[in-house]
Amino acid sequence: MILKQNFLWGGAVAANQVEGAWRAHGKGLSVADVASYRPQLDVTNYQKQVAISLEEFQRAINDQSDQNYPKRRGIDGFHRYREDIKLFAEMGFKVLRFSIA
Repeated sequence: MILKQNFLWGGAVAANQVEGAWRAHGKGLSVADVASYRPQLDVTNYQKQVAISLEEFQRAINDQSDQNYPKRRGIDGFHRYREDIKLFAEMGFKVLRFSIA
């Protein structure tokens, strides 16, 4: 397959993967912000990875840290999106799709 000269190389990121800043500027909690790190579970068992009890949900709401909630940190795209866009451009990407929570 030969790509046309005007083919647009690009990339994509999702807010729940990169944004972080879960308490910045009144943003509030999202579904991703209550997803805890579960190293003891098999990563291929999606049902157990995403299941959350009411007790775990309440614990997540009350926990003000990001220690066990990696999506609360992400890669701090909330504060660094300008730098991230520049990095994509440096890689030669012509388009970027990103979501904002």
